[in-house]
Amino acid sequence: MRLWLQFHLLSLTRLSVIHSNELSGDRPASSPFSLIDPRDFLAGGMFRQDDFLANVAGHDWSQYRGQRVLVRGCGDVPIPPWAYMAIATRLVGIARSVRYGNEHDNVVIYRPEKP
Repeated sequence: MRLWLQFHLLSLTRLSVIHSNELSGDRPASSPFSLIDPRDFLAGGMFRQDDFLANVAGHDWSQYRGQRVLVRGCGDVPIPPWAYMAIATRLVGIARSVRYGNEHDNVVIYRPEKP
């Protein structure tokens, strides 16, 4: 019983650390991804379509050439699904792969076909 309890307390502690890192926006030092947070394209912390699209268009996407990119999902500001697609389409053909989600749970949304 004691070993079981220690295991579960350790598991809960690890989950708490992971969850607090996700909420604070901290990036683990060992992350294999270049992170893109859609909140970085917001104006004044609020989603406005025209400002968002202008910021996406003005971003230097070439810095992600050949890299594995993670487009961060959940956040505290509601962002429509098409906004994530606007970011992902800019990365197609530039990035080595594009994923959506967070560092611990993500889905591949673009990976070039192998020749």
